[in-house]
Amino acid sequence: SIKNYKKLEANNPPGYISCDLVRTIQLAVKMIFDGFRVCIWIHGEEDLAVMPLGLVLPENSLILYGQPREGVVALVIDKEKKILIANLMRRMEKVLECKEIDELLEVGKDGNVH
Repeated sequence: SIKNYKKLEANNPPGYISCDLVRTIQLAVKMIFDGFRVCIWIHGEEDLAVMPLGLVLPENSLILYGQPREGVVALVIDKEKKILIANLMRRMEKVLECKEIDELLEVGKDGNVH
């Protein structure tokens, strides 16, 4: 039941990856490793949330998400996926400064996952 989950909330405008979203994902992952069940309610749009989630989760993690008109996508996070995600995010237009996003994007710059 969802009642047994810790509820976190994040604001994320459509077409963006907000600093609030990244901070909330980082907190959620930490809480999960501390033994909590966590859900994130995103106010706005969650479409791009899988990208920072893929960078925050450890390798061999599994992300399941819905793809319209396709069904469920299962994404296993590995070193190559982290590098791919970081490279895609680096190509996005940076609207505001966000230390947490900058730190995530250090992944793969030197060919290593940090």
